[in-house]
Amino acid sequence: MSTKPKILQTKPGEDPDRRKHQAQVKEAIVEGQDFGLTYLLARVKDHRPYGNYRVPNSISEFEFTVKGVVRLEMMGHKVYRGWRRLFGSNTKARDISNWRSRVLIKAFASLSEARAYIKADPLFTWSNGKFPWPDNLPENDWYVLFQVQDVLIGQGKYRWANSLAVFLQKYSALLELVVSYDILPPPVASEGNNA
Repeated sequence: MSTKPKILQTKPGEDPDRRKHQAQVKEAIVEGQDFGLTYLLARVKDHRPYGNYRVPNSISEFEFTVKGVVRLEMMGHKVYRGWRRLFGSNTKARDISNWRSRVLIKAFASLSEARAYIKADPLFTWSNGKFPWPDNLPENDWYVLFQVQDVLIGQGKYRWANSLAVFLQKYSALLELVVSYDILPPPVASEGNNA
């Protein structure tokens, strides 16, 4: 049995559907927009998930890298490859390069820091004020809050926030979804929750 660590792919290689992926993201942002806001709280489940990436010792450095790592993880999954652009795009994407990320990411070095941030967040006042904190979360683990401006994707069949939640729960080697909470009523998807 090999003990060689898994390597996080850092270059996408050839994506024959690149233009299609860019167009679907642009369509979701422009035509599928329905103002919804969802919080996804995830816990760091592995500080060294890949042989070529380890979680930095500084929480601010980690916060800076987490979006890139999740985007790279999405590249390795065909269903999510195109939707990673909802985290923002580089200048090579030209026609969608000025579309900004639909996800704000904030990292915390403890559960109490995450609780304090969410409680003080002005956007949270739009909700009923009862964030569904699961019992028995480790206090000293690192946490990541994804504030997702929700859009409908897949021609209105799915919600971006739900698809991202499924990805974090099933496919991310770095993070594990703890809770998903709708701050504002989300867009209504016609078929389900997954991409």
